[in-house]
Amino acid sequence: MAISHSEKIPRKESKLSYEEIHTPNIKTIDELAVFLGIKDKTRLAKSRVYVNTPKTTDAGKSSDVKNEYILVFVCGDDEVNESKLQTIFGPGIRPAHPEELLEIAGADAGSIGPIGFKNPGIKMIADLRLKDADELISGANKNDYHFKNIDFKRDVPSMKYYDVRTVKEGDLSADRKSKIRIAKAIELGHIFKLGTKYSEALGAKFLDRNGQEKTIIMGSYGIGIERIAAAYIEQNYDKDGIIWSGEIAPFEIHLICVNPRIEHIKKQADDLYENLQKQGFSVLYDDREDISPGFKFKDADLIGIPLQMIVSEKNTKNGEVEVKFRRTSERSKLKLADIENGLQNIVKKL
Repeated sequence: MAISHSEKIPRKESKLSYEEIHTPNIKTIDELAVFLGIKDKTRLAKSRVYVNTPKTTDAGKSSDVKNEYILVFVCGDDEVNESKLQTIFGPGIRPAHPEELLEIAGADAGSIGPIGFKNPGIKMIADLRLKDADELISGANKNDYHFKNIDFKRDVPSMKYYDVRTVKEGDLSADRKSKIRIAKAIELGHIFKLGTKYSEALGAKFLDRNGQEKTIIMGSYGIGIERIAAAYIEQNYDKDGIIWSGEIAPFEIHLICVNPRIEHIKKQADDLYENLQKQGFSVLYDDREDISPGFKFKDADLIGIPLQMIVSEKNTKNGEVEVKFRRTSERSKLKLADIENGLQNIVKKL
């Protein structure tokens, strides 16, 4: 969950009273900005209604706790980060459904705001950028109407402020020393914050430096082996298939016997297979008889073992074996009589 430095919207201290304005058929912040001729959307307080569902007992039945309604505000050019909301309110929080909004707020999406809210028990929170901001525009809780000149400090004194916005490209980092760059990433594992739920049940405690007994705060992490492989493949492939390298490669060498039905070629390939294993190489050996050479080469590229060694009639006549680097498609020939030294030199290139 990314955190950035949030620049507060400066107060104008104009002390203007809030005023209702007619905004027919306006449903989004972008539409509102165009309608009002506003380019800077920071003072358009975007609202989102959330429902915190009832807690459950150990038996899985709902307790007597009623639904909790939460009205969240961010600047018009920001978005609510629901993971941050879960950190504040727990995993039971969810966006209100469109059909629920009229009952909860008295208006449909696009016309909901902090003043005149239908449900008096609503909790209101706003992003830190909006802390004590004034001259704001937000919904009037009446379809097709908004209020302007809303002063959160004056008009909504119960408002609580948290970091609830989604970080954007170019935001300042929390220490203000650099700008945030957003890039695609692949999830390789999880960190689970377990708290004291299980340690309390198990009576798992420790003595602190003052000799006081405290409950252990638990956590765990997991790294997905399959995800590591998938992440590698995402970054190492071409039009023909996977390109393995290093320790993550399932084999070091893919040995292909092109004509296994020809006895001396099959024997040459078998001998080479045994020799490579004795040298300590891990080898995938393709000696299938019912598959054409073209399919074998395609399969070899698809599987993507770093080094392919090809035993064919032409190469055998010349006392050679062909070597292909999967990543570059570079090819070379090795003398079978000098396979050990020649192969060691090739492996260094990998």
